[in-house]
Parts: sequence; C-alpha cells; structure tokens
Amino acid sequence: MATVSLITGGAGGMGLATAKIVGQDHAVVLCDVRKDRLEAA
Repeated sequence: MATVSLITGGAGGMGLATAKIVGQDHAVVLCDVRKDRLEAA
C-alpha cells in the first residue's frame, strides 16, 4: 500500500520544502488557503 502525506501550508516556506523532501518517497497532497500560490507550487 502506498504512503500518502498531507501537507498543510504547502504553497510556500516550510510546507513547500517539506513537500519536496517527502515527495521523493511518498505521494503528496498539498493544502493551502492561497489558491494562486498553491497552483504555482
């Protein structure tokens, strides 16, 4: 079974950095209140 990580605040800063690292080994779902930055991430 695949591991999926949910990253809140994933559009920038520590959330985006965490998503990039975790995304190397897992499927990642990003959540953020800023839709424009989330789409750019």
